Amino acid sequence: MEARNRVSISILEASAPALSRSQHLPSANNGGVNNSTSQGKAPNETLASNEPSPNSSDPNANKTIFDFQVLNCFHELYDLAQHKGSVVLICNVASKDKDFTEAGYTTLSKLYHKHHAEGFVVLAFPCNEFGSGEPGNEDEIAENISCLYPRIGEVDFPIMAKVEVNGDHASPLFTFLKSRIRGTLGQTAINWNFTVFVCDQAGVPFARFAPEASMAEIDARIDELLHPRPPPAPVVPAEPLAPLPADAQQQPPPTKAVVSVGEIAVVEDSPTPNDFSGRATPPPSVVAQHNAHETSPAAKATAAAPSAAPRLQVSAITVTDVTSRGSPPKDEDTGSPVASELSSTLLCKTTGTLEGADF
Repeated sequence: MEARNRVSISILEASAPALSRSQHLPSANNGGVNNSTSQGKAPNETLASNEPSPNSSDPNANKTIFDFQVLNCFHELYDLAQHKGSVVLICNVASKDKDFTEAGYTTLSKLYHKHHAEGFVVLAFPCNEFGSGEPGNEDEIAENISCLYPRIGEVDFPIMAKVEVNGDHASPLFTFLKSRIRGTLGQTAINWNFTVFVCDQAGVPFARFAPEASMAEIDARIDELLHPRPPPAPVVPAEPLAPLPADAQQQPPPTKAVVSVGEIAVVEDSPTPNDFSGRATPPPSVVAQHNAHETSPAAKATAAAPSAAPRLQVSAITVTDVTSRGSPPKDEDTGSPVASELSSTLLCKTTGTLEGADF
């Protein structure tokens, strides 16, 4: 009985082998699986989104897998509603299928251990309908799985009581699953062992996989349900810029004026003509008075004293690299350059700005 409860086998580190293609599968004419591709994005899957909506007269139209109860391996009632909110994989398994047992159980085991902590569960239903792949009872099934150690990994997901998946005595759960998603050939019937159904967190069938499906194909759909990607954000068109006021459009741009103070060139933004409030360039008469003061005997005596060096307190100046293309006008008495409006004879390149500098 303990073997039926859990079959513990150490998990393999190698990746799951690709599912082999059985040579004795029933033919397509007999409702079996073949190697052709049909519906769905992957060769061996079909999606519920490609199926027609359930008929309103169907008694199971509004049901999910969480409305069903099955028997576990002890033949005790097992309510699937306990898995609400989890992604559920349901599969008909067989422990004596020479083509699919090892690959199928390895895939289920690896998927379970990869995603179980994220809200994922595997429910395995032994079935003996195909190739006598599950002839024994539940104790013999557990023993068969144990004999596969260490090839298939640790099988510690729930294994249920043996069921039939087709015909008059088919499990109601599998009848429901088949009615929601058809096979790759468009058939309703399950055609071989290890046919996989993946259901979303609400219990709605999402995808169906043929026995030949690879682990990567199944894993992609599980990951899609566990980690849904948000829809892209809508693109909002940029609003057009508001037009400038009429007075702003007519106002001429500010100009630059260069004033030479000693060996430092000072550049100030000049407002519009005839407006010298604030930061305007001083008129030539002011500059001339300054130059005259600098050349006076008192100013020269002050400059000769070491402790009385002249200091110029400014709030903002811009030091520029001035290259001359011609000689600016000079004062006839002092020979110093005379400040004027912006001259086309100077090329100014700003190299730095000093705020509140004290010279």
